[in-house]
Amino acid sequence: MLRAYCDESGLHGSSEVLSISGYIGEIKEWRALEAKWKTALHEEHLPGFHSAQCEGGFDDFDDMPVEERHRLQRLFIGIINQHALHAVSMGLNMADYNALKPELAGLRGTDRYDDSPYFTVFEFAIAQFFEAADRYPGRQKVSFVFDRHQQYQSRASEMYRQIAGSQASYRDRVGKSEFANKQVEVALQAADILAYESYRFAKECILPKADNPRWQLQLIAERPLSGKWLDASGMKMLIDLVHKSRKA
Repeated sequence: MLRAYCDESGLHGSSEVLSISGYIGEIKEWRALEAKWKTALHEEHLPGFHSAQCEGGFDDFDDMPVEERHRLQRLFIGIINQHALHAVSMGLNMADYNALKPELAGLRGTDRYDDSPYFTVFEFAIAQFFEAADRYPGRQKVSFVFDRHQQYQSRASEMYRQIAGSQASYRDRVGKSEFANKQVEVALQAADILAYESYRFAKECILPKADNPRWQLQLIAERPLSGKWLDASGMKMLIDLVHKSRKA
């Protein structure tokens, strides 16, 4: 059994980018990571590690010098990189999504998911995690743990069940899913790092077509990383595929 821990970044109203990212790996790897993560939190006197807080120097990182915050980022990314986990990131161009929203509406045969881009990225991210799962031996089932999000988790769970009952090539491998508190499920804090850095990369490198990734992402990319960017061409391809399948 494989397990994926996922988090999102960019749901705030003015965001140009939305990312759902995380890591997939075998249960034994997650247990080993969790033990080291909790030890590091205890030794650093932190209740949890949250990338936005650490980067901005607020909440648990208030008044902490930037050099110390960078040390902590290296520490926790280093813990992730010690384990056989595969990073997965799915990003969405919000401007393209908003331009194509009328065409995307109702593609799933219901309007229950048309009010937020979260569900579009969620659906694509699930498929990408199963692509990463193919790197592991056998057709193992994959269970998912998502960061708790009161506004979306009920419908996301419903969508996940629909995927399990769909004609998707990986439907027989769809395991259980749950939404959890990242203060309790510390593996979600690892996903939080990737989600934040993926969001920053999309905003600061992909959109402006710049080639200056942050050192944090370069460190993450020392381990296997699969990233996809959903822009206008990708969304139009999705629309065409759905229409063709309905005519078949």
